[in-house]
This record gives sequence, C-alpha cells and structure tokens, in this order.
Amino acid sequence: MLPAAAAKLTADENFRTLDGLRFLWLELTNRCNLTCAHCYAESGPRPSRKDVLTTADYKRLLEEAAALGCRAVQFIGGEPTLHRGLPELITRARALRYEHVEVYTNGTVLPDTLLSCFVDNWVSMAVSVYADDPDIHDAVTRRIGSHRRTISNLQRMVAAGLDVRIGLIAMDVNKGRVDSTVSFLRGLGIEKVRIDVTRSVGRGGGPRCRVGSPQRGSPAQVQTW
Repeated sequence: MLPAAAAKLTADENFRTLDGLRFLWLELTNRCNLTCAHCYAESGPRPSRKDVLTTADYKRLLEEAAALGCRAVQFIGGEPTLHRGLPELITRARALRYEHVEVYTNGTVLPDTLLSCFVDNWVSMAVSVYADDPDIHDAVTRRIGSHRRTISNLQRMVAAGLDVRIGLIAMDVNKGRVDSTVSFLRGLGIEKVRIDVTRSVGRGGGPRCRVGSPQRGSPAQVQTW
C-alpha cells in the first residue's frame, strides 16, 4: 500500500493528465407534462423531490465546467422547457462561450418567447418523436394530442432555422413504423434521426413498458389536453 503522501501525489498527477471536460448534461427537472411508457427517469406532472438544484446552482455548474474546458452542454429533464430558468441558463452558457448548446425536449411546450431565445442563442434542438401515426405516438406519451403539439412545434423550429434532430425510441408498439416515421420527418425538412432502444430502468424496466398491450391503450390511462 502506498504511503498517504505518495498516494496523494499519484492522485494529483493522474488528475493533471485528464483531458478536461468535453460534454455537460444538466437535468433541470424531473417534472414532465407527459408520462411516457418507457421513461427511465419515471418523470411525470407531479413535483419531484429530485428537483433540488436552483438556477444559481446550474449556473455555477456551467461556470465550473467551462473552466475545465467544456464547450458543449445539453439541457435535459424531465421536460427542460418547464424550468423557468432555462432561458437564463442558455444565455449564460453562450456568455461562457459554449460552442454547442442543445435542449432535449418532447416538443410540446414552445411559447414564442422561448422560441425567440432558442433562435437568438443558436440553440440546437433534440426532439422525441415516436411515430408518424398520432395514435401510436400518443399511446407512448399517454397524452392524447401530444403528437399534434410536437409536430406543430417541430414545424415552427424548422421554419425558424433551428438545427433539429429527432430521437426515436423503437419498442413493440412502434417498431413497424420506424421507416415511415423517418420518411414523415424528412418530409418536414428534418434529416437527422437517431433510432434507439429502451433502457431497462424506471418505467422502461417493467412490464408496463409494453405499450402495445390493451391496458396501455385504454382511455382510462391516456390523458387528453
């Protein structure tokens, strides 16, 4: 076993060899206006005890990461657009010279003021879409009308000139529509589509993630706007 002083020296030397911090993910909230069947974070509309950091805390994290050389940040949730401090954090990230600022969103919440903030700060958008078929998409999100809102706001993002990419999670209920969904999105002017799979944690880790089952599509479990 190394003496304490030697161990500390070795740790310090190892720390100095690190190549800085390249990417920062900031989970602003665990709250979400949807309750997607596969959500690893088990996010939902109710306030969460997991929301313990303030906007000032996130600013400090941005500053500390920037001091380590980080130049890319992604704001996630929950649903990050529900966090009131998001515009302030985006502005701060740009002031700290972050070169890549991205918001990962379900695309259902996009007031004009927030869209303007995205445009003014050259924010990249990552948006979840589960199917070209509204019924399938809404079965995944458990919110009737979510597909309509997401697609409408995607069109606004594209029209505003934002860089948009799509995250498409393939599962039993939508795996037969992956190709048609990609074609549908290309018709909207969106070329970047990443197809992924569910994570076996949170709601994605249990039998409830089988969205195609009768219970998942029952009107009693699917909310409307």
